[in-house]
Amino acid sequence: MTFLGEPCPKHPPPPPSSPTSSAAGRPPARQSAPTLTDAAGPVIAKTLSRAFLRTRTDKVAELLATLAAIGQAREAEPGTYCG
Repeated sequence: MTFLGEPCPKHPPPPPSSPTSSAAGRPPARQSAPTLTDAAGPVIAKTLSRAFLRTRTDKVAELLATLAAIGQAREAEPGTYCG
């Protein structure tokens, strides 16, 4: 039993084959996903969403609109954003 103020017992480190210690079971990451600031010009949500795995275009559009609203991106034309 642990009382307030007493240190918690230490847990043993996870075994080397556990998922927390390796990338086993994870999808491969892309090496260099382009960002809004890396784009050569204005981009639309569909173009930017293709750079990420399992990303929905409507969610990227919502995120871009939010970034524009807080001043972290600029909407060049309706639906087209610049970094």
